[in-house]
Amino acid sequence: MRRFFFFFVLVASLVAGACKKAPPPPEVDSSLEQAMDLVASRCNVEVESAVVQCSGVEMGEIARGLVDGNQPRLGKLHTLVHSLSSPDAKRRVIAAHLARNVYGESFGPAAQPGPVSPQTADALIEALRKLPPALATRVAPVGAHAAALAGREEALFAALNGFPPEVRLEVYRGLMTYGRLAAFPKVRELAQGDFDQISAALASVSKMQNWSAEEQAAICPWLVGLTKHDNPRVVDQSYAVLQACKADDYQKLLRERQKR
Repeated sequence: MRRFFFFFVLVASLVAGACKKAPPPPEVDSSLEQAMDLVASRCNVEVESAVVQCSGVEMGEIARGLVDGNQPRLGKLHTLVHSLSSPDAKRRVIAAHLARNVYGESFGPAAQPGPVSPQTADALIEALRKLPPALATRVAPVGAHAAALAGREEALFAALNGFPPEVRLEVYRGLMTYGRLAAFPKVRELAQGDFDQISAALASVSKMQNWSAEEQAAICPWLVGLTKHDNPRVVDQSYAVLQACKADDYQKLLRERQKR
């Protein structure tokens, strides 16, 4: 009897698992695509230079529609990502501009891991592979944010070496906004390079808001080391980021710097 009971439970669990459906793929908003096509027809969209010039308010109206209060509407991001692979070159340019302008700095202070689908993040990573550098550099920080919030950091890291250098640096600048300490080893490794790489690493750290005590303990000693760099510009940038370190020893260093 007991064996039969356990067999019944096992079969029931297998059936329940088989009945579970995978989450539906993100939807594409056709009205947003139509709005981008309208911009393409009314504005001057230069494909080669990736420039959008509108005499009216078309782009601004679309951008405002992508924001709810002060929060970017993450459900709309997938449509922009989908448009980045459109056969229409003008729509690709418009989508890249909107992605950077609305989602490039952050996905909002309330964003937590999970709200971006893996499909969206993977599509962004693929777009970074295929887009010309002029567009990919615009989209790169968005790709970094999406990968972190979708749990696709490893996929992004695996693709990094295939990106042009300027695109790769833009990705790094966005890594720690949501990647936090998990992305720090990559950023610290980058900072062993030339000035542009060090500058990108420091920019990535500076975009991480509200450092925890654990984050300060990991990052602040590294910043102190960079304040001793041979390049004065690296020194200046390092001191600027060091202001996020609240311990007395770091604040003392900043006060001494100000006196000098």
